[in-house]
Amino acid sequence: MAVDIKKFRKLAKLNQDQVAERLGLHVTNYSRLENGHVELTIQRLEELAEIFGTTTEAMVSGKIDIDPPEQLEVDETLKMPPRESMPRNVPVRGTAAGSITGAIEISSDPVDYVRRPPGLGASPDVYAIYVTGDSMEPAHPHGALRFVHPGRPVSVGDTVIVITKDGENAPHTAYIKTIRRRTGSHYTLSQLNPEATIEIPTDKIIATHKVLTMNDLFGV
Repeated sequence: MAVDIKKFRKLAKLNQDQVAERLGLHVTNYSRLENGHVELTIQRLEELAEIFGTTTEAMVSGKIDIDPPEQLEVDETLKMPPRESMPRNVPVRGTAAGSITGAIEISSDPVDYVRRPPGLGASPDVYAIYVTGDSMEPAHPHGALRFVHPGRPVSVGDTVIVITKDGENAPHTAYIKTIRRRTGSHYTLSQLNPEATIEIPTDKIIATHKVLTMNDLFGV
């Protein structure tokens, strides 16, 4: 989803340093977010809307009535339902490690429940997971909540939860990575911090589940 963050920042008469400080980010990381190099999450969109004195709906639609400037024209087809109307029924299955070392098991029993974004409908298979480690920063920082859909097809270039198993009695472990290449024998995965590629034999991969984008979460 393309959101013109810069436009709303300028309308709010703020510079990048001021917004970065309010978000608790280094200005370099904020600049990457504003320029579209980092995926914009719903939580971050809500924070920006509050800082800019606007609404998430207006930022998504990008339509602004600048006469007077404080009035916002919102595309009703993109309107987000009130937060309290979104049911808290998406299970959190645990954590997924950014690093190949120290990966965490996915729990079969939910460890928590979070609100269901409007684009997910009533799909029963969707789950959420918390990222651990910093190897996928800044796109997927430590502690970030990510929504995952096991039923969505995955393609090269998608960010996925890769679930692996080293042996018949070994526990399942999960990593968040981006698919760069698939062959009959290996998956080539990438991370961001530091930039690196990792190969995992196909026979050790139990499943690859798509990490949903903002477009998926908003249903556009």
